[in-house]
Amino acid sequence: MTLLWIAIGTVEVCVLLFILAAAVLALAIRPGGKAPAETYFYAGDLMTAGDSQPEIVITIGDDYRAAIMRRGIDSVIGDDGAASLAVTVTATDVTIEERLTPGKPNIFNAESIDSAMFFIDCLPPNTRIHLRYNASASSRSASCSFTVKPGFRYRLPLTQ
Repeated sequence: MTLLWIAIGTVEVCVLLFILAAAVLALAIRPGGKAPAETYFYAGDLMTAGDSQPEIVITIGDDYRAAIMRRGIDSVIGDDGAASLAVTVTATDVTIEERLTPGKPNIFNAESIDSAMFFIDCLPPNTRIHLRYNASASSRSASCSFTVKPGFRYRLPLTQ
């Protein structure tokens, strides 16, 4: 019986060390847990900006609040419609779903609603995020990456 314990040679030790190294490596490269997703809802203020080009303008204020101006909604929404956003934040991935409620077109007013302004306060400050904006009513979307810092301003066209 004691001869069995003595019979372990260098090959067996190398195999055991290889198995141990593989286990340590598997633990080291294991993907981390995904952060839970949080969804926030924001109502927009409808306005007339005089620009019907479909785009979004992102501006980060000194208080790290993001102001998102959505332009070019005149073909989708009437003067008594509504605009809102569903913002889903998962760690550094941010997905924005635009929700437009069409209203009746105003045939008496020459200036019609063509923009909506949203103020978003759920973006993590001083973090590089990956933003995806989906405007399903007009079948348009846009993507970009940026760091949430005061003074950031970016125009992003919505493409089909």
